Amino acid sequence: MTKTMNIETLSPSSKVLGSTGKRLPPNAGKGRKRGVPNKLTGDVRSMVAAALDDLGGVDYLVLQADLNPVAFLALVAKLIPTQVSAEVKTIHGLAERLEAAQAILFTH
Repeated sequence: MTKTMNIETLSPSSKVLGSTGKRLPPNAGKGRKRGVPNKLTGDVRSMVAAALDDLGGVDYLVLQADLNPVAFLALVAKLIPTQVSAEVKTIHGLAERLEAAQAILFTH
């Protein structure tokens, strides 16, 4: 047996999802704004930075690179951006200029 809900009987303050008549949770849509960092992530990064400073900073990282190169390179890989976006603009006539310069250089 299915229970149907009449949309007209809901109070105006009730959140309704479209015409389906399903209620949304009371805090739906109240999340963080875009671009706001997760507080826990920021706290953990601060703690890691403080621990690195206590251990000697750059000198400690150099030592770890020598002692544990696999772990060090894994750390480096996590710091490198995974996607690079670039805009390439060409200069009109550049290819022809390069070919002319190559011809001059390699014929003498």
